Amino acid sequence: MTFHFNRFVLAALAASMLAFGAAGAAAQTTAPALANTSCLVAFGVGNGAASTARPGLFSSSGSARVSTIYRLQGIDDARMQRITDELCAAFDTSLRETGASVATDAFRAHANYQRYLDAGVASGASFGDRPVEYRVFAPSGDRITHPAFSVGTGVDNLRIREAGVANAIGARPVRAVFQIDFAEVDARRDRGVLTAMVGQRTAEVEARVGMRVNLAVTTYDATRFRCWNRFGMAECNPADVRRTERTWAPEAPLQSSAAIVAVEDTTTGGQRAAQAAINVLGALGGGGRLAYSQHVVEVDGAAYEAFALEAGRELLAPSLQWLNTPAVEARR
Repeated sequence: MTFHFNRFVLAALAASMLAFGAAGAAAQTTAPALANTSCLVAFGVGNGAASTARPGLFSSSGSARVSTIYRLQGIDDARMQRITDELCAAFDTSLRETGASVATDAFRAHANYQRYLDAGVASGASFGDRPVEYRVFAPSGDRITHPAFSVGTGVDNLRIREAGVANAIGARPVRAVFQIDFAEVDARRDRGVLTAMVGQRTAEVEARVGMRVNLAVTTYDATRFRCWNRFGMAECNPADVRRTERTWAPEAPLQSSAAIVAVEDTTTGGQRAAQAAINVLGALGGGGRLAYSQHVVEVDGAAYEAFALEAGRELLAPSLQWLNTPAVEARR
């Protein structure tokens, strides 16, 4: 299925009354400073989907399955790191040029900043459920500290430590994630009671190759939380963070691009033979049938980089305009 970043990042947002600590007890007369706490770039390197046509409850006919996989080729880690460094530097510079008070330097200089980094993951890690895969990079020297790219207790640890530092310096954290895609693959899936009864009559996978850059920006006001110190580290309730996070994440359409130089069908002879055998057995025994294909999308590295940087920079102005609105609301 297609990886929709904004669905992945957006947590359930609910209106809630928060307990005010010392930092937020008094009515604020000025907006809290913005702190760029996390900037990442997620590079799509794999995409795919599968669809199954299956009989209904009262049918004896066999099923059919279509599976399509795309993999990216032509981009190495060094180029991904360079794109990340440039896009995140542009985001940070743009944030400082908005005229809003910015506390990024104070956030990084705080005594507990290293503990916040320690709760993250090493840059260049892979995320997603294969065949959907993203390589996620932080700027050189940083770690992946976005809760969307963490698992288990690490998710809350990041929120606890990020909010604790931000609360201590009187700041509003800002997280940015650029997402770069090279293909869109969607499977048809009928749902509901009727589907169970009559079955899904067709197995269809739609695939398009192209380039797209999305940007998701998340923020919340950490100055209004009741926080505490534990073992010398400022901490806040992660539930407060989850309830008040607001995210700007419009989804751009896939575009044709000169960066894509070739799309090659790499389904192997062995895979075709196995597929044929399954289909023969299925035809003889009334069982299932299979249609499987895999493709490599070859890109020109320099053109890919140029597209990513230009499209990414175009998203900076609207995201920062959203950040500076009086009432920041989630956009799904």
